[in-house]
Amino acid sequence: MKQGFFAYSSEPKYCGEFIEEAIKNINRTKTTYLVSWNDLKIGGKFIINPILEKIDKSDYFCADLTGLNDNVLFELGFAIGRDKPIWLLFDTSHIDSLKKFEELSLLISSGYSAYSNSTQIISSFFKAEPYKSTYNFLDDSLKTVTNQNFKEPLLYLKTQIDTNYSQTIHSNLKKNKVIFLLDDAVENKVQPFGWYLERLLTIPSLIAEFSSSSRSGYETQNSKCSLISGIAYGLNLKVLMVSEKPYEVPIDYVDLLKKYSSAEECNQIISEFIKKLKDDYFDLVNKKKRYIVTQRKRSELQKIYFGEFQAEHEEDKIDQYYIETRTIPDFVGKNINIVVGRKGVGKTALLYHMRNELELSKKSHVCTIKPITFDLEGLIYLLENIPERFERSYLIETTWKFLIYTELAISVYKNILNKPPYLVSEDQFKFVDFIEENDDIFIEDISIRLEQQFQNVSFKEFGETIKSFKVRISEILHSDILGKIRNRLNNLFEDNRKIVVLIDNLDKSWKKDSRLEIQSRWILGLLGVTERIVKDFTAFNNQKNKYSFHLTIFLRSDIFKYVLEYSREPDKIEHTRLFLNTPEVLYRIIEERVFKLSDIEVYPEDLWSKFICEEIGGKKIKEYIFERIIPRPRDIIYLFIKSKESAVLKGHSKIERDDVEHGYSEYSKWFLRSVLVEDGITINQMENFLDEFFGSNEIIKKKTIIENMIKSDIPSTSDEKVEKFIDHLSDLSILGREIDGNNYVFDYDLEGSKKIKRLAKKYGSNNYLIHPALKPYLGLFK
Repeated sequence: MKQGFFAYSSEPKYCGEFIEEAIKNINRTKTTYLVSWNDLKIGGKFIINPILEKIDKSDYFCADLTGLNDNVLFELGFAIGRDKPIWLLFDTSHIDSLKKFEELSLLISSGYSAYSNSTQIISSFFKAEPYKSTYNFLDDSLKTVTNQNFKEPLLYLKTQIDTNYSQTIHSNLKKNKVIFLLDDAVENKVQPFGWYLERLLTIPSLIAEFSSSSRSGYETQNSKCSLISGIAYGLNLKVLMVSEKPYEVPIDYVDLLKKYSSAEECNQIISEFIKKLKDDYFDLVNKKKRYIVTQRKRSELQKIYFGEFQAEHEEDKIDQYYIETRTIPDFVGKNINIVVGRKGVGKTALLYHMRNELELSKKSHVCTIKPITFDLEGLIYLLENIPERFERSYLIETTWKFLIYTELAISVYKNILNKPPYLVSEDQFKFVDFIEENDDIFIEDISIRLEQQFQNVSFKEFGETIKSFKVRISEILHSDILGKIRNRLNNLFEDNRKIVVLIDNLDKSWKKDSRLEIQSRWILGLLGVTERIVKDFTAFNNQKNKYSFHLTIFLRSDIFKYVLEYSREPDKIEHTRLFLNTPEVLYRIIEERVFKLSDIEVYPEDLWSKFICEEIGGKKIKEYIFERIIPRPRDIIYLFIKSKESAVLKGHSKIERDDVEHGYSEYSKWFLRSVLVEDGITINQMENFLDEFFGSNEIIKKKTIIENMIKSDIPSTSDEKVEKFIDHLSDLSILGREIDGNNYVFDYDLEGSKKIKRLAKKYGSNNYLIHPALKPYLGLFK
């Protein structure tokens, strides 16, 4: 007789009662035998190892997802890793559980049996017959993956909030030269299930950074980490689970997860894991359990690949398919270049492409500065509280100078180390010695050290004069060494050399709170100091130098909008808009990716004639898709990925109408989550606000917006606050304004927002259209 294990949450309590009653009745039939975690109490306590051992020895695994308990998700993951047949239950009438499930729907995309009583559980169980099942959850999930062999030794699940601890982990991995693949929950809360599975099958280790329960969004992050960690344990990977305190560790991994309350503790835990990882690495690669995919003929559709929707995950492949809409000199031609674009429009992809192309030239040196989680708190505190008699601009300028000079020096240092010794000049050897003699400045992570310096400084140290203030700031930022860096670099750069500094990820430290002016001035300071840095590097010993210096900054549109508001002369800030919004460009991106990345030869005409339906509801497929997305590369790639996954799982030879509709529905959920991340600090309020529109008309009135603002505790006590919030919704492309009879326009790049608003005001309409991207998720109707 086959035996199964049944996992369920302790809350809500009625679930346990219903399931235990069902288990008794199922066992009485003697068709199969079920046990639950409740049967494994020893002396009133639950013992962890027997639970996992019982799952391992069971023939199949059942789980109730109601409550989305982290214990249950860990056990589910372990069962998946152990390749057990899976049967899932879910009480869809439990509202809180349903909302949590929607958050994880991309991750837990498998079907489930709905229930609300024990009789329904029994009926569904015998209908599904999991004890007879030949259904292979792991094998079925692998239908949608591309069989890539990832070379990275580590997958790092980063938490949903950028903290010093996240930075400590990241810095430790870099310092120890551990190459890793990053899943950044700040960028994207949850990846599709196949994304994780594909990587876990070839990457031998995992760091899962759980979130403290004191931080917003912790439930989704910890549920994700529980499931993925469970799979990793089931696959015999080397796993480290960590969390900032406070976090009440679930019983299943109470002895497996390590907690910390200081950067020093965090650093020690990570260092110990890295040491063991290096010691055991080859053994892990050779001995870890790998799932062997049943060798069967893959369909042509399975061999088609659209790539990743996030450039950060394809840094090494960008050049294979990157579409140039403008030439690289357009972005580095001036001394100061600002590239502005919305999140997801392709700024990071452009940066990677520019860096790779420029590095091919022997006449270019490229330095990329991507501060992962540079926390501005310490710096902002100083800027806010500096007495009026001191110069804020001096602090900002000196800080930026320090960051750029030292990062440029480190990039040159690394290039020298990569050369064979016989190609290293005497000046280069001296430069290496100089860097290593000052390793406290160059080798340690810059942002952490700057934060500590700024947080620990006392205003009393500044003295009473501007001179004493500047002296102290110079000491903190080692200004005396900046001249030495410039002088030594001058000796290293050859004639006609082009020095290019690319700065990205400034949005990582951007916080949408009341201190927008201070943060904007921080970025404005970068624009101002660049001119001085250019002069420093292009004029040496009163003579025109032999090389040129170029700095390109990549900024998110909404951040740039605030920066312009606080600039004295916004019209003089030249910038380049990155705006890939036409159907021609977006579909060319899809075609190029398919042609360059697929395992078979697929020309553009083949994609549209052989692998996707021609029309839906009387509309050509290209028109149908374009009308339903935010016109950005990330969005259209995501919809195509999910549509293809649906087609493969259903055994279709091409992407049919129902597959595109499924992809559209999955895209709608993803878009909502990406908007909440992009929105920043008002996640709960924005989520509650949008939930109020479930099942409503897609066209809404201003009156309805105000009513839902009140219900969601969003300030609406004045017309100014209401207009500001509507502007915000428009900036996020959630709402389109009516500028003519039933003609609604969405703002996709923020540059045309004022024009659209003026036209709407002139027309005098108080009607707004919710973007079609949200239509499936909110269940909107016309």
